[in-house]
Amino acid sequence: MLRISKRNRERLQEVKKLDAFPKIAEDCKESSTSGGTASVTAFFLITIMVIMELVDYSFSGVKYNYSVDKDIQSKMMLHLDLTIAMKCRDLGADVLDLASATVDDSEQLIKEDAYFVLTKEQKKWWKSASESHSPKDACRIHGNIPLNKVAGNFHVTAGMSINHPMGHAHVSDLVPRESVNFSHRIDLLAFGVAAPNVINPLDGVEFITKITDKMYQYFIKIVPTKVKTFSVAIDTYQYSVTEHFSKVDHMNGKHGVSGLFFKYDLSPISVQVTEARVPFGQLLIRLCGIVGGIFATSGMIHIFSSLIYEAVTRRKKLTANEGW
Repeated sequence: MLRISKRNRERLQEVKKLDAFPKIAEDCKESSTSGGTASVTAFFLITIMVIMELVDYSFSGVKYNYSVDKDIQSKMMLHLDLTIAMKCRDLGADVLDLASATVDDSEQLIKEDAYFVLTKEQKKWWKSASESHSPKDACRIHGNIPLNKVAGNFHVTAGMSINHPMGHAHVSDLVPRESVNFSHRIDLLAFGVAAPNVINPLDGVEFITKITDKMYQYFIKIVPTKVKTFSVAIDTYQYSVTEHFSKVDHMNGKHGVSGLFFKYDLSPISVQVTEARVPFGQLLIRLCGIVGGIFATSGMIHIFSSLIYEAVTRRKKLTANEGW
């Protein structure tokens, strides 16, 4: 059995009392109101800043990258849903592009009689999908069209289209002049895969006119866009549009064809939109910087304010003694 002598026991007690970090005796510490206020303020600021940093970390950010669009072989879809204040039998819709491609409306688009001017009762019917027996005065054109990734023109004009070796033409002479009215409402016009919660520039556009020979031109600039989030990754297209409306008057030199013309062109630059979040290690560094920075700053402010207070107090005492 190991025995410890009395001398060794005393040495062990001395070792236990040894402290490499000297402490200030409690009677040498002086508590002050300013010091307590500075500590409470520092802890309050740290709490607020840490909460704000955690809230900011919970929300993801968005990064944008740009590159040349090299994908020219694939198709892009045109999603269309518009209503024109004319009978379907008097309308023709086609797509022409630089690749000399023609898409006939009977193949890709659906034309059905619809209502253009809706009364309050018809709006209720529209929402409830109940039966209505009022005569239909418009044509709804909707569907999905695969397009080549080149500049093109989708148009809707009076008269059914006829394809021939030289191109195509619209038989507009058979349409009565008083029946031509290109007042229109666009419910949807989008390119590519539909992105959630995205409203396109032409969605919800409506124009009403009483002029028979009216030409509506929409110049569309399409930008290929790749969206990648934590939940979805899609290849879509966003676009901007410039509008130009004019009256066709051949007698006064204003030539053209009445109808709707959507002239589109693609940008050679594609955009990559990526959802990103601050790395967790960077969050820890920022939190440590907040805590250490506030402690250091509050300590320096307290020291400087204490020195100024002591200097002012000492000067007042000296002035009072000299006056005495």
